[in-house]
Amino acid sequence: MINIVTQAGSQGEVSAGPWRGQADLGTGTWNTQFADITVSKVWPQLQFSATARLFQSDEMPQAGFEETDQFSDGQWSYDGLEAQYRERLAITDPLLGEILQSFSVWNEYYEEVDTCTPVGRARWMPNDTLVALMTQADDADYQNLAEPRFTQFRRASNHAFLSSSLAFDNFRLGVNAWALNEGSAGAYSDNLSGINHESSQWAVNHTLLTLQYQYQFNNTFTLRTFTRYKVQANRPNARETRFQSYLSGDRNPLFLYTDPEDYIPGGYLVSEEVFVRAEDFDPDSTYVLGTLYETSEDQTFIPDSVLSQERLQGDEAQWQTAYLFQEATQLRSEISLLYSPSVNLDVITGMEYRVTGAQADYLTSSLPFPESSGGTSAVAGGNLIRSRDVGLYGQAAWHPDIPGLWLTAGGRLDYNWIPNRRDTLSAFNLFGYQLEGDGPGGYGFQLSPRAVVTYQVPELPLTVKLLFAQAFKDATHFQKFSVTHGRVDAPGLQPEQSANLELTGRWQQGRADSTFWQLEGGVYWGRYTQAPRLISVGEPAQLRADDNAETQVLGGQLLGTLTLREFSLWGNYSLTRSRTTGLAHADPDCPPVSSSVPVGAIPLHQVNVGARYRPLRFNWLTLSLRGNFLSRRSTGSGTTVNPYGPAVTSRPVAVFNGALTLSSPWRALTGASFQVIVNNLLDTKYYHPGLGTANGFHFASQVPQERAHFLVRLRYRW
Repeated sequence: MINIVTQAGSQGEVSAGPWRGQADLGTGTWNTQFADITVSKVWPQLQFSATARLFQSDEMPQAGFEETDQFSDGQWSYDGLEAQYRERLAITDPLLGEILQSFSVWNEYYEEVDTCTPVGRARWMPNDTLVALMTQADDADYQNLAEPRFTQFRRASNHAFLSSSLAFDNFRLGVNAWALNEGSAGAYSDNLSGINHESSQWAVNHTLLTLQYQYQFNNTFTLRTFTRYKVQANRPNARETRFQSYLSGDRNPLFLYTDPEDYIPGGYLVSEEVFVRAEDFDPDSTYVLGTLYETSEDQTFIPDSVLSQERLQGDEAQWQTAYLFQEATQLRSEISLLYSPSVNLDVITGMEYRVTGAQADYLTSSLPFPESSGGTSAVAGGNLIRSRDVGLYGQAAWHPDIPGLWLTAGGRLDYNWIPNRRDTLSAFNLFGYQLEGDGPGGYGFQLSPRAVVTYQVPELPLTVKLLFAQAFKDATHFQKFSVTHGRVDAPGLQPEQSANLELTGRWQQGRADSTFWQLEGGVYWGRYTQAPRLISVGEPAQLRADDNAETQVLGGQLLGTLTLREFSLWGNYSLTRSRTTGLAHADPDCPPVSSSVPVGAIPLHQVNVGARYRPLRFNWLTLSLRGNFLSRRSTGSGTTVNPYGPAVTSRPVAVFNGALTLSSPWRALTGASFQVIVNNLLDTKYYHPGLGTANGFHFASQVPQERAHFLVRLRYRW
């Protein structure tokens, strides 16, 4: 909540030293290879360091895993997805349903219902006959059009990183550059997405420049400043490939089975969203779906160009690749003043200012280099977001005349405005109460207080801490503005709010260089409101972020460490109970999901343990072992993740990892070491809950995790 810059440049005289460094080379499973090197040098009044790192891997194959790679075994079929067809192509708009009933084949393919689905209250759904026709058509087109390079899983991952810093006097300059290029569809279902890295790929560049300055006036006052300029952008080959089908909602079944001469009372249906009045319809013309214009008070629409007869009747399913580009830049500067008038009082105060320029939505194109060849869907208010942020903060820590007692209180006031986006509602938030405003856009004022009481019990190695803090997190540009691939923008999303209360205690005894043990435990309560989540709206279903739910979390944690000369043991246990209320349905006519449901994908119990053994007689050998245990995790019905979908529960899982490190015992090779790391020693097959809506439709409801794999590392320090 409070930013405190702790790194500083060299101060005073620094003795010159030799060049120092570390180099790592390694290889591992799935053609993994990596190398990195760090060098540093110290001169009087000057310090230099640089790091370069390269990494590449083919990543874990997913052949045979349900949902994420169904086609690889040659038995893939759209059979079994009938429920998804009905859900995706249900008619929820009463007016549209009344118009479509005029089609001569309506009663053959649709049935009237009255039920709530993830996309709203369905009035009409495709019947078994139409679902069978759509399934057969999609399946045949998929088998004919699916290219092996799209459907056979392979996700190459390549990373490159470069960092350097130069410190002199009270200054430190830094530069970081990072490039990522990897397959992006590992959590997707291949009934809609190409899962090979040639079809769907994520490629990003980061550049970061920093300048730090610290000056100590005297023993009482210290000044610190930090300035950063950051650029983040997609690279030209970032792309996604989708299979456009009836199941995806990109093809309308009514166009395939409808006589184009069907008369609609008052006009003709030219496309799913374009209705032409009878007096405006030209039977000798063909129509093209284009920009829609409102032509009368009853919101009649006329297309602006021509729609071919083939498109009206429907066309074959196909793969479509969208190249994506998005760029964001930010200049951030912070200045702080530390005031320490006595050993009983420390005060810090400061200000932070940020200027951000970012594209609201992706530039998309069917061709590479969308930065120059692409455009964006219509985003109200423009695609450029110019955001300004100012933050003022302060914190004081006071040690009264009570042995072992420290009192800390602080707060931060943030103000954000977006001059060109008034639809991003401004407001003032104080202790969780939201006051609406009429500012220039942005989230307005946000106040985040905190208070801490720390007590060291006299004559006992026991420390107790009580903390209360309130904080916020603004919704991302993607959640607010993206309309790519069936998304609806939600610019009015307010920042997520959190209030937390925590009580912890720590008991430690012994010396770190001999026998030492420490035990720490705590309980906490958290309340989170206005957290963005995805809901389905419209026809066909589209995704939009919503922020009406409230979540409360109650939990506890126990941590312990024990050192016995050659042995080191550690472990922790977490208990987390979470409930969410206010999960409204996409359709206001539908009842809420439930008055209270658990947060999806969070285990109730989690245990982590570790051990390290380094014998005194053979101090060149180190053996490490780590175990991770998770209780079952649920998504789907009765949870916050895809609450109207089928229930999916991951079984409890235990995963063990080990490492053996051999350091050179010979003086001539001092600094050399060899390490073997084996993860998932027992080759456990397990899954994590899927991303996003995790509905098994676009995003897989479960994502397979890495089976047994190893890394071998050779390290040399000098």
